[in-house]
Amino acid sequence: MAVKRKDVNAIVEAIGGKQNLDKATHCVTRLRLVLKNDSEVDKTVLDENLLVKGQFKADHQYQIVIGPGTVDEVYKQFIEETGVEASSKNEKKKQLHKRVIHYNV
Repeated sequence: MAVKRKDVNAIVEAIGGKQNLDKATHCVTRLRLVLKNDSEVDKTVLDENLLVKGQFKADHQYQIVIGPGTVDEVYKQFIEETGVEASSKNEKKKQLHKRVIHYNV
């Protein structure tokens, strides 16, 4: 599937814009996002996006299902559009762990 920049931009807008994004990574099928405010996500707009196959929140991450192969290109464009620093899944886990400890102190 060809990834159109307008569809990636629509994802950015639907999550509340780049100002609502803290960190982003991806796995084989999903964008994994740490958002500042999950309530800013427009789930309806995401559901209407041709790239999005599903969405859910788990492990302090907002996950957007894109699909294997396609998610790599979406992630690349997503990083370019948002300017957020790319991070690995392990880096994300460390950050989330620190955040949970900080909130529990």
